[in-house]
Amino acid sequence: MNPHPLSLSLALLLASCAGSLDEAPAEQALNEAKREEEVGLMKLRSVPAGAAPAPAASVAFDEAEFAGVLAKDDKGGPDAEPAEGREAAEEPAVRAWFPETLLFEPLVVTDARGEASVDLRVPDSLTTWRVLALAHDRAGGQAGTTATFRSTMPLSLDVVPPPVLRVGDRLALPVQVVNQRDDAFAGTLRASVSGDAVTGGAGGAVVAAPGGTALGTVDLVAVRPGQAVVSVDLAGADRVERTLTVVPAGRPVEDTRSGTLAAPRSFPIRLPAGAAPGSSTLDLVVWPGPLGLLAAQAASPVPSDGAAGAGWAWAAAGAWRRLGEKMGAKPDPAALRRARLLAWQRLVRATRSPGPADAVVALAAVRADAADDLAGPLARRLAQQVAAAQSADGSFAGALAGGETLEQSVAFAAEAARVAGDLEPRVRRRAGLYVARHGESVREPWVAATVLAAGLADEPLAVRLREVVTGGVETLPDGSRRLPAAALVPRPDGVLPGAPEATARAVLALAGRQDAAPLVADLAASLLAAWHPRTGFGDGAANLVALDALALVYAEPLPKAVQVRMAVDGRQVLAATLDLGAGYAPLAARVPAPDGAGGHEVRIEAEPAVPGLAFRLTRTSWLPPVPPARDAAFTLEIESPSGLGVGERGACAVRAAVPGGEPFEVDLPLPAGVEADRASLEALHSSGAITGFHASEGRVVLHAPALPEGAAFSASFDVVPTLAGAFRWGVASLALAREPASRVEAALPALAVAAR
Repeated sequence: MNPHPLSLSLALLLASCAGSLDEAPAEQALNEAKREEEVGLMKLRSVPAGAAPAPAASVAFDEAEFAGVLAKDDKGGPDAEPAEGREAAEEPAVRAWFPETLLFEPLVVTDARGEASVDLRVPDSLTTWRVLALAHDRAGGQAGTTATFRSTMPLSLDVVPPPVLRVGDRLALPVQVVNQRDDAFAGTLRASVSGDAVTGGAGGAVVAAPGGTALGTVDLVAVRPGQAVVSVDLAGADRVERTLTVVPAGRPVEDTRSGTLAAPRSFPIRLPAGAAPGSSTLDLVVWPGPLGLLAAQAASPVPSDGAAGAGWAWAAAGAWRRLGEKMGAKPDPAALRRARLLAWQRLVRATRSPGPADAVVALAAVRADAADDLAGPLARRLAQQVAAAQSADGSFAGALAGGETLEQSVAFAAEAARVAGDLEPRVRRRAGLYVARHGESVREPWVAATVLAAGLADEPLAVRLREVVTGGVETLPDGSRRLPAAALVPRPDGVLPGAPEATARAVLALAGRQDAAPLVADLAASLLAAWHPRTGFGDGAANLVALDALALVYAEPLPKAVQVRMAVDGRQVLAATLDLGAGYAPLAARVPAPDGAGGHEVRIEAEPAVPGLAFRLTRTSWLPPVPPARDAAFTLEIESPSGLGVGERGACAVRAAVPGGEPFEVDLPLPAGVEADRASLEALHSSGAITGFHASEGRVVLHAPALPEGAAFSASFDVVPTLAGAFRWGVASLALAREPASRVEAALPALAVAAR
């Protein structure tokens, strides 16, 4: 018998208390763990709960293990020489790695005594770290605890630049000197800038009392788009490097082309007139088929949209393994394990008591793992719930939200049969009868594709539905083909399927038919190229359908390496190797766009040509704001505050005229270092002046209601500058919610902020 009943599994998260645990992505800690400077060993010790009946597991930290392990080097130790006169000392280690999350370990298994140790490397951040540990034992008992420890230096610099500067910005970058020694510090601050995007740098004497701070500044000017590194050195005691990103002034305008590289692809691009010189870029991303997409997904945070998002993450990790086996590639076992554990935790929470819609989408995620010890029981339970929610006529009347159209009802019945039919044959039988009665009413291509993919239509109906699907396919200017987004019929959850989801359903509907093979290849290519690193193919439900379609079409081994070349107007601008032997990460490259407005010819090719190699090329240009509209019924005016100092609050006034009956959005990119006051935005929302808002770093978006004809919109919220200098606003815009192309723009003068 195990002498210690608490052989625990722990999920461990270490994050800076200065950052947000919710916002710090798990993969940040995993990717940043390449740091070479090992600082210490943290030990975890589980503690028996004693007589307490619950929880049966507990976890605690031995605080003594943290003592003395975080000294950065011998210069910062208690016996270090005085700071004065150390100008000629050995160069300090450069601090340039500042993640908000230090460590994320979703599974740490203790030994028989309930103990585990985790090696960790502390970043360059001088902060207080918060340790969160969640544990469970084999009996299902759960517990958790938190602890903190500090990474610090006796004498240090704190340099926090804004994430983005605009060309023309002038910044007095604050540099704080922190002296935690018992004696005063007097020394020299030196700063330099490398890279041609930013100029400036300064130096000067600083004095910090014992246990006190001092403030210096580095004067910087953003002169051209690009990146630069500012390096600040404190008398040989500490050295910090920070990267500055500079974007052009104006508004970004993008044009995207996509496809696959089964053969060389040539297409025109057009550079708009009036773009800032040197501001246009071409960004090429090449994915090595579905394996590349799944590998990227497995390294990403678990989506947050409930059962659909968690289900997609679980299914992607499983498909990554299965597809890799078919194609002769082995996914990284540690990354695969982490991905599945994270997804499973979310999936279990999202499927405790799912409704029929959530049950169907979650079942789509786990049905391929019916033999899995974890997913198998869940799949069977979900299939039983779907069967119980189905009416005798094969529909799900009364089980959904209500108000769905006949085509929505047919689509849901067909999708339920597709994902649940193997585990619960009665779902397929009933849905087949329902489709037989109402299939002739189907007119929407994505609904027709859903019925065909479920295999519910007899041959006469299937012929008509295939005509509906193929008739809805559109050919894009670059030659690719797709099924466009639904025009009339939303999904049963009320969401209109996007083009990637509709295209995926068309692939599922037509795959395996010889007469449709060329069309299926084109549709699958468009689907691959539609994937986005942040949003996938849309929401979680769309991602799951797309995954099924890609797994059906692409399962052939890829070559170990592919040469990718891009030429513009006959001149080669990019040659890169996609090394598939080292993994399935996408190739990403940026090159300057050619000079001169107008049309240009782009050619992209792969050697050897690979059908499953998808690409996306994005042309980005920065343009001045559109001149104000002459129509007095559609205008935007922004009045920015003036005379502000660092930390002082000022009002930003928004006035607009919008055609009556149209809700709209105002998008206002803020200057560098300026923060929106959330309380003032919430007050606008509470008053009904706006229906919602989104405030992120560097941007505020106001969602406004439809106004009566002739009424004007007026709202004001506060902003607070955190840096001194002169900073440009981004181009503000107003767009109709239902017609985003209908928009007006407004430019604002630079915001001058004094150092009080």
